[in-house]
Parts: sequence; C-alpha cells; structure tokens
Amino acid sequence: MAVTNYTPIDDIIDKYKKTYTPPPIKEAEPIAPSEEEKDIKITVEHTELDEEVAPIVRTRKETIEIPPDLEELGVQATETSRFSDLKQIKVPLSDEEIEVGLKQPVTSSFRWLAELAKYLLAQAHIVLKTVHGHVMRVMKS
Repeated sequence: MAVTNYTPIDDIIDKYKKTYTPPPIKEAEPIAPSEEEKDIKITVEHTELDEEVAPIVRTRKETIEIPPDLEELGVQATETSRFSDLKQIKVPLSDEEIEVGLKQPVTSSFRWLAELAKYLLAQAHIVLKTVHGHVMRVMKS
C-alpha cells in the first residue's frame, strides 16, 4: 500500500535547476603587511660571549668544584645558565592596528589576527589602553 497523501513538487525542482545560476565569486585584493613592525622580546639563553663584550666581561665557571671525598659520597654539581638576554620577535601588527582590528566585524580575518595579538599580550600580562588618542601598553599587576 503506497502512501499518496503528498503533493509532488518534482516539476518545481526541475524548473529551478534549469533556471538557477550560482552567484559570481568575488575576489578581493590581498592586504599588504604593515611596514611598521612591533618588537616583542622573549628570553633566550646564551652560551658564548659576544665579541663586543668579551674584552670587558670576565667569565667564570658556574659549577662548583666538589672535593673528591664528597664525589665519592655521590654529591654532584648542577650547572646553571651563565646569563640570559632578550630576543626580539617581530609582529606584523602595531598596537594601533590591534585596536582598529578589534572593532572589525567578527567575519573579518583582520579581527581574528587582532584578537590573537590581544591574547598574546594578555599572556604577557599586558593590556592596551587608549589615552588621549594614543594606544599604550600597560602592565597588569
């Protein structure tokens, strides 16, 4: 027993398939990266002295020499890093561009790049504040 309590719409679908044309694909021009790049620094370990400071700075061993009788008991020296420095990382967005990007629509890739930059700054306990029209970085306590 076949159920026939519906109205067939096959003719409407066929007519729609014949007249439908997909909308043209819009192409946008890519946005060039900003000339001005912002510097963010991270800590890196150095193992050698730079040529500029080698004549001035005197190096010494960080490991303590342990007497032989203590070595027999199993005492070991631990080595620590000699010194650390900051390494620069370049980011394509300035602080002003981050603030502009945060005001873009949610569908914009520029918005999400700005959100990522804001998140990275928040991980470093830095907040962007606008004071008298200038964007400033403020350290959170």
